[in-house]
Amino acid sequence: MLIDISRILGITNLYLAAGGVKGDSHFPWHSLSNLSKIRQDLDAWAGSAQEIFSSVETLFSQPDSTVLVMSKLIYHLIHCLIYRPFLPVDLAELSGTGQHQSWQIEATNLCFLHANAIAELTELGKRMPQIEWPGFVGYCIGTAGTVHIHGVHYSKSTSGGDMNVFAASAEFLSREMQHLAEMRHAWACVQHHRLTLQSIYNAHTELAKSVSGNPVRSSPVFQLEDFFDRYINIGGPGGQSFNFDASNLILADVVVDFAPDALDGGTSTDFC
Repeated sequence: MLIDISRILGITNLYLAAGGVKGDSHFPWHSLSNLSKIRQDLDAWAGSAQEIFSSVETLFSQPDSTVLVMSKLIYHLIHCLIYRPFLPVDLAELSGTGQHQSWQIEATNLCFLHANAIAELTELGKRMPQIEWPGFVGYCIGTAGTVHIHGVHYSKSTSGGDMNVFAASAEFLSREMQHLAEMRHAWACVQHHRLTLQSIYNAHTELAKSVSGNPVRSSPVFQLEDFFDRYINIGGPGGQSFNFDASNLILADVVVDFAPDALDGGTSTDFC
């Protein structure tokens, strides 16, 4: 099971490395698009694992529960990876009746549903003594965090509506930062994910300000090769840029003092 979902993750990484939707020969909603093929693989995998994941009790009661939970996390991770490039910076981008907008609304909803699932599953796993998290979980949590960063800004710009999947984004993001703060004591790579997530929050704040001040709120996501491209040239050519290399791991000498809130000077959620 873990091998099968890891294979799909590998296919997903190749798809994203090739430019994602921009490198595809079909629109993402087309049945022959590479993204649709990944979705079909995910549906087939979920169908074969339906009985095991029928309930939380069943999942955590298995002798190999760590492997099963990791499989489920990767399943949710893949959804976040393929859908987060379509997340709008501002919800106003989703207004309209075009096919790309209706598809983007669906993609946004699915992205948040799976990001929320990662946050909830890792929170449950913390309470289960039989679960031993590998360092890769830090990447899953960090990826979900990039989605919830968008949700935090959505919540600031809207009072409600049908798209309430992002309503708890601030709470989820706070939990994710705290979980990463705890995990970094066991896995040095988790510190990288935590610092990167904080940097993305700062970059997204600047991006959201730029978009909200622009009277023309077009959606550029279908023209970008990578999710992080939205943080380059904020406001137009020559604008402020934040560079995030998903394939790069910061190998810096970091002194971890085992104080959960040391990084942020007293609280792990100051940026929220």
